[in-house]
Amino acid sequence: MIKTQTPAWNLNLLYQNPEDPQLTSDLKRVTDWCQETLAQSKTDLNFWAQTVLESEKITALMSHIGCYIGNLSALNPSAPAAQALEEKFSHVRNERAKVGSAFNAFLKNLTEAETQSFLNIPELKDLNFFLKKSLDSAKVKASPLEENLMNEMDLSGAASWYNLYYRHSSQIKFKAKIDGVEKEFSMSQRRSLTEDPSPEIRKEVFHKSNEEFKKNTRVFEFCLNGIVGTRLTKMKQRGRSDYLEVALQQSLISKPGLDALMKACEKLKPLCQSYLKWKGSKLGRPVGYYDLEAPVGSSASPTRIEWGAAWEMIEESFKVYPRLLNYAQELLREGRIEARSLPEKSPGGFCSGSRKIRKSYVYLNYGGSMGDVLTLAHEIGHAFHSEVLKTERVFHCGYPMTLAETASTFAEALMNQTLLKSDLLSVQEKTHLKSLSSIVTVLF
Repeated sequence: MIKTQTPAWNLNLLYQNPEDPQLTSDLKRVTDWCQETLAQSKTDLNFWAQTVLESEKITALMSHIGCYIGNLSALNPSAPAAQALEEKFSHVRNERAKVGSAFNAFLKNLTEAETQSFLNIPELKDLNFFLKKSLDSAKVKASPLEENLMNEMDLSGAASWYNLYYRHSSQIKFKAKIDGVEKEFSMSQRRSLTEDPSPEIRKEVFHKSNEEFKKNTRVFEFCLNGIVGTRLTKMKQRGRSDYLEVALQQSLISKPGLDALMKACEKLKPLCQSYLKWKGSKLGRPVGYYDLEAPVGSSASPTRIEWGAAWEMIEESFKVYPRLLNYAQELLREGRIEARSLPEKSPGGFCSGSRKIRKSYVYLNYGGSMGDVLTLAHEIGHAFHSEVLKTERVFHCGYPMTLAETASTFAEALMNQTLLKSDLLSVQEKTHLKSLSSIVTVLF
C-alpha cells in the first residue's frame, strides 16, 4: 500500500474492462429476469412475494453494474466506452422500472385485508418497513401504462438532458494566469484553486471559470428546464400538486420537520455572519464570493498539502475509532480510492458501491487544499456507512438524504478535532472552527 502516491481506482473487483463477458452476461440476466417477470405478472400474493425476494438479488446486481459504469464514466465522461455502457444500462433500468410499475399497480389495488395478508407472508416478515414504504409510494403512482410511457420517454427526454449537462459541463475548460503564466484547467480542478492562499489566483479562477460557464448558458438552460419540466409533468400526471411532496416522502420527513430544520438554519445565521466578518478582518476586506473557501491565518501557507501528508491526517483523525481507521486503510490498500487530479475527470466527489460484493469506492479530485482533505474524510465517511450496513439484507441498506450525510459529517468532525489539536491553525482559527463545528452538529 503506497501512502505517498495519489491513488487511482482498481475497478477489477467489479469488472475487468468495458468488454468483460461477465458484464455483458449480467446486463442480459437483468433484462431477461424483467421480461420473464412481466410475462408472468399476476395478482397472486405468493407470486409477488417471490418476485420481491428475487428483486432483491436483481437490485444488488444492478448496483454492481451501476457502480462500475458510474465509476468508469466519472474518470472520463467523454470516453466512447463509458457512453456506450451508460446507454445500454439506461435501457436495462427502464426494463426494471416496468417491473416496478407492475408491482406498484399490484400494491395499489390490494384491499386492506389483502395488504395485511401480504405483509404477513413469512418470507417477507423482516421486509415490512421496505414494503410499507412501497405501499405509500404506490398510492401516488399513475397507471402502469402511463408510468411505462413516462419511463420510455425519459430515455430520450430527461435522461438525455441530464447526460448532455453532465458530459458538456465536464468538458468545459478555462484559462487562468497562475504566477504570471496562463494555464488551462478543467472544472474538476477548479475547486482546489478557489482555496489558494493568493487572492489574485482565487479571483482569477473564479471569474475565468464563470466566463466559460456563461458561454454555455443557453445549453444549460435547456438541460435544466428539460429535467425539471419532466419532473413537474410527472407530478401532474400522478395527481400531485405540491412539488415538495415527493422530496418529503423520499426523505422520510414531514413538512413540520422540514420547517423545524429551516428555523434552525435561520437561528444560526448570526453565527455564520460573525465567522464571515472575522474572516474578512483577516483578509483585510469584506469577503467576496471567491473568498468563501480561502485559507486565513497560519493555514494560508502557500505550501500544498501533498497526498502523503493528507493521508497521515486521515489516519491521525480516525485512530480514535479503530474500526473506521482500519476500513480507510482497506479502501486505500484495495485500490478503492480515486483521487488523481486529471483534466478529463468529472468534477466533484462521491462515494459509490456494489451491494453484490458489499464494496464501496471513493472518488475525488485531490488538488492539495485543506478542502480536498476534508472531502476525502467526508467520502470515506459515506463509504463507512455502507460498510456498517454490509451484513444487512439489500432492501435494508437504502437510506434517505436526511440520514445520508450523518456518517460523512461524523468523519469530517473527527478531522476537525485533529485540526484543533494541530499546529496548522492559529488560536483564533481554532475558536472559529469550533463555532462552525457547532453549526454542523446542529444541522446534521
